[in-house]
Amino acid sequence: MDANTEPAISNKMLKSACSIGSLLSTATTQGGTLSDPPVKDKHQDQKPLEVHSKCWRELEVKNMLLSGDAKSISRLREFRLYNDAYAQMEGLQPLSSQKERLVFPESWDWRLSQSLLEGPEATAAKLAKQSIRRFSQIPFEELVRRAYGHPSQGIDDLHREYEFLKVQVYSTFTRNLEHLEFLNQLKGCLNEIDADPFVCTAIERAWQGVVSQRKPHVPFVEEKSENMNPELDERLQWIIDPLQRLLQSSDTAQNVLRQLKILKIRFSKLYRSPEGSPEASWGVFSTDTHFFELIQWTDVSGLAMALSRKDQDVFSHCLVNVFYAKDDHARRALNTRWNRLSIAVEECMVAEVDMSRKLDHLTQELYRVSNYYSLTAIIQGIKASGFPTKALRNFGHLINSEHNYQRYQQLMKHMSTRPGIHFLVPALSTAVRGNLNLADMALRLNMNTWHPPSTSTLFTPYHPHSATSTSEDAAPQFRLSFFKLPIYPYPQPSVKLTEPLLKSQQGPDLVDILDGQSQQQTWTVPTFSRVKLLVLSTFEPV
Repeated sequence: MDANTEPAISNKMLKSACSIGSLLSTATTQGGTLSDPPVKDKHQDQKPLEVHSKCWRELEVKNMLLSGDAKSISRLREFRLYNDAYAQMEGLQPLSSQKERLVFPESWDWRLSQSLLEGPEATAAKLAKQSIRRFSQIPFEELVRRAYGHPSQGIDDLHREYEFLKVQVYSTFTRNLEHLEFLNQLKGCLNEIDADPFVCTAIERAWQGVVSQRKPHVPFVEEKSENMNPELDERLQWIIDPLQRLLQSSDTAQNVLRQLKILKIRFSKLYRSPEGSPEASWGVFSTDTHFFELIQWTDVSGLAMALSRKDQDVFSHCLVNVFYAKDDHARRALNTRWNRLSIAVEECMVAEVDMSRKLDHLTQELYRVSNYYSLTAIIQGIKASGFPTKALRNFGHLINSEHNYQRYQQLMKHMSTRPGIHFLVPALSTAVRGNLNLADMALRLNMNTWHPPSTSTLFTPYHPHSATSTSEDAAPQFRLSFFKLPIYPYPQPSVKLTEPLLKSQQGPDLVDILDGQSQQQTWTVPTFSRVKLLVLSTFEPV
């Protein structure tokens, strides 16, 4: 049959057919009337989590209710990790009140004749876009309840949407077998663009159905698949399994509910946008709330120190290469670490998990130890959350982008006699245009292995005929001026190393070799990279 004269398939008829089939299947498998409640299959391999319990962690929830923990009770109501009987007994909102059906787009916008004109790549992109719009209708709470073992009307409705698509595609191609290769190409294109598992599985199963009914003249392409008939829950394991592990974790009920609030924010940003998020992934959903746990259980001053030590370690590996070797990998490492901290702060703020005061304290501590890299990441996260805080009032000007972060550049110049871990966006933006002044400053101020301000020194000169002084007040200050020369990996056979060496305070395994062009003296300087580098430089008194 010609594709242009394909019969129009009524979406209403498809829905009726699927609904009748679903009802007949339910009546047969349950062995009762259609109005009977579903009976759990005792042979099912994976039993729902605590299916016989009235409430998730009932004893902890009882204590929560008795103590009047209003915020935790509110979160419990939000996720409804209990059944209707428990809700009625404790005066909570019943689960059945959330069983309203979701509203999906009226039908799938797909026709074979149009697809043949557009090609498999464009058709795959269109179907993937329609699919993410459907999945974006599923509330995070529905997935949490399914992970606990409760039924979900919304997920059942989503299941039917993909059954309609599968039947529509199957019916069309059984009447147009000469175009079966197009369906095979469409299937491949969906996988190439990393489309969601729901639309991929619907097309896969439609293709398998058509192949099984193929005519003799249609070539058969063997498809290797471990699971030829996956259920919807298997397509949701990327998020259901991690949520089940969280619900079963040894953490307190209050903390698990806080983490669920944070994860709800994360899920919404990634998957509930109608157009989808470029960061969305269909791999295992991350339930990592490491920053929340750190700031909740760690002394704030200790956390500021821990962040700074880790930041300095990353800087020591990446900073020189970012500016002078134009190393994209190093730049991504620094950007990724900054962005992750900013996003973690935003999630905690939007989830309202009582972090504002600790974040205010943390920003003060980071400012005290001159870690402006993590400080600005936290301020950006607070700003993105839309919640005004003391920290945002005190330090919000540091991320003001006017005139290439002029306010932050003023801070760098003001702090030019002290080492610090700096916010790199201003230096990066000017370096791209060929101006390395800010890059030089950021590098010079970060040449120390990071120490708290009370014990750090900028440079301590070592003279063979005098004792080395470690006092910051007694030590002369020196400016390190970099020539704009390539940085060579060490050892480099073609490079002749000259004496004297500038020795590192960190020991001979971390020696940085510099050629003091104008001053033949040996200086003790802190290491600025764990990578051996040759840098031509001069020292000038400040």
